[in-house]
Amino acid sequence: MVNNAWGDYEVFFDQVLGRGGMGTVYRGRQVSLNRPVAIKVLKRDLTESPEFVRRFHREATLLAKLIDSRIVQVFGAGEAEGQHFYAMEFVEGEDIASKIRRGHQFSPQEMVEIALATAEGLKAAWREKIIHRDIKPSNIIISK
Repeated sequence: MVNNAWGDYEVFFDQVLGRGGMGTVYRGRQVSLNRPVAIKVLKRDLTESPEFVRRFHREATLLAKLIDSRIVQVFGAGEAEGQHFYAMEFVEGEDIASKIRRGHQFSPQEMVEIALATAEGLKAAWREKIIHRDIKPSNIIISK
């Protein structure tokens, strides 16, 4: 399946942006505004657990409250075809892990700037009593 229309969102299942413990993030499009989005879809086997479904939607709800330039904005959440998902801002850029795999050598100044921006993003989350439980290079995107 290449793409599906899920309400106001079109999901491009052939364009995986990332994978994590709870789900996969795909490239998508918000139809009504014709803008690119990233769509996180809960792993199918986890949808059988009401607890995981609850946690997934709680994550989306909490993230939607965060308004900070260093944190992707959540636009909406829902369920379609038995799959739970939330749509968020698509950031054009590359994650740190990918840059390292390509052999990029970060300068000391770049490292400090990344660390400070990451700390500011975490500070914004903490103000909302949100703890990021998966800080790693593949979850930090350097925008273009």
